Amino acid sequence: MLADFVAGRKDAAALNATTWVTGEWVHFLNGFAEKADAAKMADLDAHYGLTQRQNREITMRWFLAGIRANYQPMRDALRAHLIEIGRRKLMVPLWTELAKSPENKAWAIDVYTSARPGLHPIAQNTVDALLGLKR
Repeated sequence: MLADFVAGRKDAAALNATTWVTGEWVHFLNGFAEKADAAKMADLDAHYGLTQRQNREITMRWFLAGIRANYQPMRDALRAHLIEIGRRKLMVPLWTELAKSPENKAWAIDVYTSARPGLHPIAQNTVDALLGLKR
């Protein structure tokens, strides 16, 4: 199913994913994140509202794909996620991916300025190191 979607043989509607449970979305998005592009993300978002989901296991993977695909419509929700979430497993992959390009890293540092005070000191140390910040 993922291969057909990525290859363009199926669109988001053909996935028939309205009844997927968290595990199915996690499996799909784990595979999709490496091959994501903005057009396919827009198709998925239009059909399944992934940017606005409240399930953090799903949104973390969605945001990871969005960073890689430069999917701008999810940036505000990504900002909120990074500020609200303190669990390392749900934020470290995102900060790590953002740190890979100068543009995304600059954006991440701006977001981190708001997020840092609410993070546990261990998480602060991790993200400080990822973003190359000296404290």
